[in-house]
Amino acid sequence: MKKLGQSLFFFFFKVILGIYVFLFQHFRFRKNGYKLPKGPVLFLSNHHSDWDPIYLNVMFFSRNIRFLANDELFSNRFLDFIFRTCLGAVKRGSSKTDVSGVRSILALKKQHLNIGIYPEGDIHMFGRMINVNEAISKLALKLDMPIALLNLTGAHLRAPRWSHYPYRSRVTYHLNDIIRVDELQRMDLNALNERIWKGIASDEMAWQKKAMVRQWGFRRAEWLELGLFCCPNCGRFESLKSCGNDLSCTSCGTTYHFDGHSFFHFPKDYPGPRFQTTAEWDDWQLVALSDFIKSKSGGIIFTCPHLEFSRAEYGKFFLKNRSEDARLTIYSDHLEIVTGSGETNVVLSRIVKVQLQYKDTLEVDLSDIRFRFHQSGHRWSGYLYSQTIHALCAIHQSQTTT
Repeated sequence: MKKLGQSLFFFFFKVILGIYVFLFQHFRFRKNGYKLPKGPVLFLSNHHSDWDPIYLNVMFFSRNIRFLANDELFSNRFLDFIFRTCLGAVKRGSSKTDVSGVRSILALKKQHLNIGIYPEGDIHMFGRMINVNEAISKLALKLDMPIALLNLTGAHLRAPRWSHYPYRSRVTYHLNDIIRVDELQRMDLNALNERIWKGIASDEMAWQKKAMVRQWGFRRAEWLELGLFCCPNCGRFESLKSCGNDLSCTSCGTTYHFDGHSFFHFPKDYPGPRFQTTAEWDDWQLVALSDFIKSKSGGIIFTCPHLEFSRAEYGKFFLKNRSEDARLTIYSDHLEIVTGSGETNVVLSRIVKVQLQYKDTLEVDLSDIRFRFHQSGHRWSGYLYSQTIHALCAIHQSQTTT
């Protein structure tokens, strides 16, 4: 009965959302002459938006594709019912390793179900690929299932990770390749890895330069400072503020216009470096951030007061009602967290993982506990702070290994 209930819910879920994405999100798909083999298939795709699993299930209407979902989506009874009971999603968990996720995927294989995986594991702030490694190829060999390789275009432009507003645009899913089981069994790890990443490769803004898809909507630059944190004219960090279709620097007064194709227009007499896309700006600002970090020797790199701070043990959820006001300060060798109940210093060697959750929530994982930082009502770039800690941890690791 449970499987029948899930199948019926999937059917109505796909019908309703299929109509919605076709009419209001201009979603289309291209199978490019490929035909899926019979039986369960492993679907691998690039990842650009929270809607991606819905797009993929609508594209293959007769198949119920199961995905791993963030453990927080199961944090209350209603959400647990929707994601686990109705949609058949599998809890990914918050383990320090990927073992729990792999076990969940192997369990789906034993049940002869279609499996969907986004090998990147996260969504890039500006529509590029992340986490390009061999982990997914090792898992694919272990699963020994037919593999469908897909590529999604337009989803980042429709709803960038930094934006709070979706735009009217065009989203297309492309089926680029199918690897049969007999092919898979003859391939070595390197060949499989190259074929997988080639099949799902994506650079949204590079694609947009050729496609020139227009995004219809107001306030297209709003919230861009969640991702763009350094002014290219004056080099100041955390000085950019968005308003409508413009991004301006509060330090030097320079205004950068963001047009309907997601390209920048700089002032005519502007003397600094110029970028056409957000991804190009990001490349420049990450280099500027690296240089800035190297220029600091033991002093404060960044500090931010009045953050919502919460902590949780592994396997447990962050509880909003237990958050407290905190000041986070990043030094070259440690983090300082000051709250009303005291001060906590975290040396870099204790940090196991740093990630950006949602759009602007910084999460720092230690070996036994997780810290989370957020600033409600303000446009705080958790992306800047996550990239800074990443860079510092990389420097610390290189110094300890030499």
